[in-house]
Amino acid sequence: MELVRLWIQAGAPESGTVLETDGLVDGCLPDPTPIRIEPLPAPAPGEGVQLLMPPWDLPAASEHEICVATWFDLTDQVPDEFKVPDSDFFMYDAFEIRQDPSSHHLLVQAPIQALVSGQALDPSMVEGWACLHGPRAGETCDPLDAGSCGDGGWCTSPIEEASGCTGYSPARDLNPSAFTGTQQAQFARENFPSVFTFAPIKGLIFWNSHAFNLTAADTQMNAWVNFRFATDRRYRLQGYGGGNNGFGIFRLMEEGAATYTEKVMCGQTTLPKGARLTGLNSHTHKHGKHFWYELPSGEHIYDSFVYNDPLQKYFDPPLAFDQDDPAERVLKFCSLYNNGVDGDGNPDPKGVTRASRIQYGITLGGARTPLGLCEPVRCVNPGAYDVDCDDGIAGNQAGDDAACDSSPGAGDGVCDACPIMGGVTTENEMFGPAISYFVVP
Repeated sequence: MELVRLWIQAGAPESGTVLETDGLVDGCLPDPTPIRIEPLPAPAPGEGVQLLMPPWDLPAASEHEICVATWFDLTDQVPDEFKVPDSDFFMYDAFEIRQDPSSHHLLVQAPIQALVSGQALDPSMVEGWACLHGPRAGETCDPLDAGSCGDGGWCTSPIEEASGCTGYSPARDLNPSAFTGTQQAQFARENFPSVFTFAPIKGLIFWNSHAFNLTAADTQMNAWVNFRFATDRRYRLQGYGGGNNGFGIFRLMEEGAATYTEKVMCGQTTLPKGARLTGLNSHTHKHGKHFWYELPSGEHIYDSFVYNDPLQKYFDPPLAFDQDDPAERVLKFCSLYNNGVDGDGNPDPKGVTRASRIQYGITLGGARTPLGLCEPVRCVNPGAYDVDCDDGIAGNQAGDDAACDSSPGAGDGVCDACPIMGGVTTENEMFGPAISYFVVP
């Protein structure tokens, strides 16, 4: 079952070796190479529209979280009945995303608040447009001219390392926010009947793509996003999330599990009266072993145990929250984090957070900050797991290795274990609920 799950998660490729399957099959496997997924066909005209992410290069043995902007205009592809009057939005009731399976997440963002307030957007609000790929690669281009970069070329803003596109420097102060996204290679969501939501019809799109390439060959990241027009529009989709920003990352920096321990972190939200809960999702990284939601009665209504393939749970019929007492409409969410404890309760140096594995901290505006980097405080060699080897050196460096030596001067000690830190790499952690509902007046 795990072999089949991993194969599907990787896009169900017809050939090649799926990562992490070598211990599940009895046989010799070829070295893994990057898997490229089949492109997602566009919807039929009049039924929906498609957005394309510009392909970006992902070198071998690397992890990157990038932001890049493109300009788009779907006005002529959206029939008038699906356009929101006097705005730059259209209405949809289903979306589908497909991307190459090296991805950790994809967030499709836009300056939503600017659009809601009626602010006019134009490409000059983003600096540094140039051709990506194609015959004019590296040359300046006009984002309003779809053909300005030639066949195979894309007119984009500069690609930068930027966590969640936060502080992405070419975008100045636009502060884009996500209106769709996924953690998987293939993801489709259809709203409950009569429920709709909005997407921008034109303007700036910011692609926040976080991916890692664990193979020895270079690859490219591609993504396709389809929207289906909403024909039945009685209730607007609402939601609660955002746990991966200050709420999640900075709480983990203060409260994350110490080395060789487990810890449960929880939060909660109160749903409005009349809420109809339609879907639950979650987001953690590799130390997140169990994410759950529970009702005020203590009943679990969601349990997910795989961080990079979390359960997408839908409720049909939706769960109704009509109670007068707000305490009865509280939805609690929790995650168990394991920072280096094996199945028998013993220290596990393979599972503990390691400073040497953290490539970079949180990136803001193209500049890497110390946030997310950790200071090693414990040894990772046998017999010294309880030794405090913190020598006061912060950042992505080992601490006092000599403090971990099996005997004075042996030179076999390694000080590399850290408390769990909130951050953006898979070695760091996040705490992200995602709750979808609509409200019946």
